[in-house]
Amino acid sequence: MMAGTFPKSGTQAARLLSVLLTGLAIGPLNGWRNIGIYRLADTVLQLRKAGWAVQTDRVERDNRFGERCSFASYTLPGDVIDAAGEDGQTFARHEAAMMASTVRKVAA
Repeated sequence: MMAGTFPKSGTQAARLLSVLLTGLAIGPLNGWRNIGIYRLADTVLQLRKAGWAVQTDRVERDNRFGERCSFASYTLPGDVIDAAGEDGQTFARHEAAMMASTVRKVAA
């Protein structure tokens, strides 16, 4: 499988792709908490339009009230990560460094 086009640095799409290129899975709550993306599914769509084969898995868990809930979890297949190669890993490291240097504390 081929890798897609890299998004502009410093964007939501770039932050999401940097996480996915490390082989991690990410869902909506972690997307909001860790990379500041409220509408994660929209950013996934942007990456798909740019040629990235983002995989969606359904996860079921109980919420804090004991109710069964399902949500999407997104990953990049290993062959896509491999196809991105060293350019992909360099991109992921660069975006991770940018995120670490620009994180702001938000007042509650």
